[in-house]
Amino acid sequence: MFTVLAEIAATAYQNKRQLNMILFEAAAETLKTIANPRHLGGELGFRTLF
Repeated sequence: MFTVLAEIAATAYQNKRQLNMILFEAAAETLKTIANPRHLGGELGFRTLF
């Protein structure tokens, strides 16, 4: 679940698919950076449900 600023909520609501894609891509990139095998020694996995 993502929270957006009130100022962009209406626009975000009208463009849910695009907003979700942008937010999940950002989250995935962050997880890939943080869960680098050098840091944790494991493999990254996550799921999304719409």
